[in-house]
Amino acid sequence: MHAGRDLFFLLFSLVNADPKIFMNNASNGANRFYTVNYDLNNCDQEPIHIIRVVQSYACLLGVDVQSFSIIHVSDNSQQILGLPHEEVLSQNLADLLHPEIMEQIRSGLQENDFLSINPIIIKSFGGHILDTTYHLIAHLQDQTMILEFEQRDPLVSSSRFLQRSDRAVQKIQSARDVNNLFHETASEIKVLTGYDRVMIYQFDEEYNGIVIAEAKEDHLSPYYQLRYPASDIPRQARALFLRNQVRIIVDAQSEPAQIIPAVHPETGTPLDQTDSVARGVSPIHIEYLNNMGVRASMSVAIVKENKLWGLIACHHYQPKLVDYRVRNMIKFLSRIISGHLALQEAHDFREQGLQTNIVRSHLLEQMSRNWSVLEGLMQNKFTLLDLNQASGAALLLDGRLHTIGECPSEEKIMELIDWLENNTDSSVFETNELSAHWPAGLEIKDVASGLLSLQIAHTPPEYILWFRPEIIQTVNWGGNPEKAVTFSGEQMRLSPRKSFDIWKEQVQNTAKPWDRNDINSAIALRNDIKEIIIEKYQEIRKLNQNLLEAYKDLESFSYSVSHDLRMPLRTIEGFSQILEEDYKDKLDDYGQQVIQTISSSIGKMNGFINDLLALSKISLNDLIINKLNPASQIEQVWNSFPEAERQRVQFQLKDPMPPVYAEVTSLRQLLSNLLSNAIKYSRHQEIPMIEVGADSDGKSTVIYVRDNGIGMDPKHHQRIFDVFSRLVSDKDYEGTGVGLAIVKKVVDKHRGEVWVESEKGGGSTFYCRFPIHELEVL
Repeated sequence: MHAGRDLFFLLFSLVNADPKIFMNNASNGANRFYTVNYDLNNCDQEPIHIIRVVQSYACLLGVDVQSFSIIHVSDNSQQILGLPHEEVLSQNLADLLHPEIMEQIRSGLQENDFLSINPIIIKSFGGHILDTTYHLIAHLQDQTMILEFEQRDPLVSSSRFLQRSDRAVQKIQSARDVNNLFHETASEIKVLTGYDRVMIYQFDEEYNGIVIAEAKEDHLSPYYQLRYPASDIPRQARALFLRNQVRIIVDAQSEPAQIIPAVHPETGTPLDQTDSVARGVSPIHIEYLNNMGVRASMSVAIVKENKLWGLIACHHYQPKLVDYRVRNMIKFLSRIISGHLALQEAHDFREQGLQTNIVRSHLLEQMSRNWSVLEGLMQNKFTLLDLNQASGAALLLDGRLHTIGECPSEEKIMELIDWLENNTDSSVFETNELSAHWPAGLEIKDVASGLLSLQIAHTPPEYILWFRPEIIQTVNWGGNPEKAVTFSGEQMRLSPRKSFDIWKEQVQNTAKPWDRNDINSAIALRNDIKEIIIEKYQEIRKLNQNLLEAYKDLESFSYSVSHDLRMPLRTIEGFSQILEEDYKDKLDDYGQQVIQTISSSIGKMNGFINDLLALSKISLNDLIINKLNPASQIEQVWNSFPEAERQRVQFQLKDPMPPVYAEVTSLRQLLSNLLSNAIKYSRHQEIPMIEVGADSDGKSTVIYVRDNGIGMDPKHHQRIFDVFSRLVSDKDYEGTGVGLAIVKKVVDKHRGEVWVESEKGGGSTFYCRFPIHELEVL
């Protein structure tokens, strides 16, 4: 016998089949198994809980909970209970069972707890002693109490068996690691039950499975390490295993017993056997068992965190009934496994968490040094790659992409981020098969089959991405997982395999999966980054507050100094005028030159003080925004210049202009400074030209002043707006270096923007953008 995919059918009393097959293939007697007609496209919807047969090893009674009248009976009651089903049906249960037994049943019914009384020992039925002692297993299903009678094994009560059971539990509990636990459990269960083969079977997240431990007779072919697809396991089968945990098939070749009647005599509904221990087996599954030569099987669920983790699967090649008490013991052993799994997972999680916490603490310390996320995560001893065993990582921060390790191209990473923005809702996304979600991922599978993405910010988008490369592996399946359906003419049926050879598949486009610790550590890192950003923001806010206070003090000081300088300056100016008027004829040429120098310096000093005062007033005063006509303001300012200067310039005003929202006095100050500079720096041109205009995009108005003057090197475009910054000497062009600083201060106060376009010798154009504000005070 070869290992095959159809092993899994031995694990279930269920079938992975389209029920149309049953209805179209009457020769197999399938229409005897279900009361309702159904036409389904997949086995996930097969109504396995209302199959109308029971396995022949047990007799089933359905009892009305109000009257205790028997409303269902399996047609093998004569062989097991000694009475034909015709005599059992419609009788009162109390007339058939001993009063002490009835008392136990009533107690279980009243307390809604049959687990504490199951199994009940039955030695008589209907007034006569039975040839064999039976177990009665009871449970409640809606308003019907279901009683199942199965043979009791007297050896289970022997001291030898109890000692062997205790030894098995001790060996399993003392397993040194999880892998040893699985093998010990399989071996001990084989000894306790006598099955020919016992396996531990584990599911993955998608319910594909693998045999991870096996104990078997020497002549049997191994199933160890074979895999089985999730499509073998109907959804409702997983639900039943979570609910009942144990499923036994005693003899696959035995004719099942029919439930009489098939439906409730009053409601017309079929009997629900969801919790029945002897529920009938789907006929196509029986066909599989017969093809494989397996007569009996038992499967026990391993449940972890309310999820089906795996199965203890037992096979036998002759009919075999394992006592109900032994089945419960195996269920107990499955819970030991569940407990060990939970403890091991908690231990591993703590260990991994400890390691990642150490890495995170280093990353946090590195980010804190210079308040730099980039330096802290990618440019120090510890990096993003140390957090989760990724082979590459990318950081999109402040609009720039940074990478470390083996990563896709920058273009592909940006395409991936764009896809994440439009196709994922969560801030964390992980996959070990990127191409299954994003087809373009096939192009980068060598370095990025696995992706763990962490969104740091939404607008603008900022991300951390970790990548893992493709791992090509060969998977041994128990038979070809793709071949389960055959066609005969127009009819479709599930064809049980008669050959179960190993089928190999090469799995591509996948990477090592990300585990829970990887995801949790990524989320924790995001919180660390937020903490750094908040601390950095608070530090900047504190520095900004200090700067604002210092700036206010400086502006107040500048205003006071400028104001206080006027008095001594006026005194100096007065005395220089006296010297020039009263003593000029008594001074030689040098003395007269000194007086002229004093007078010129006083003029420059006055201009400097006026500019400082203007700069201080802009910062100290609130702006009252008004809707202004820029053309009118420009004309007023232009006409304020001396006529001699205006006549030399070819002045052009582009009209009409869109309105500008500004404070009138500061706007005039700005225009005066820009026009004054344009006149000054174009006066040596043969025909000085100045053009002033304005444009609007609906959100702001831009005023520009263009001249054909000396221009400037582009490298100075930012510097010229600094206070006291001048690119030419006072000898060639007078000035204080404050005029353009005033222009920038006015624009900043309006929450706008100022810039210049200029080339050396090619003139200059200054632009001032004013946002369209509601009329308000800034």
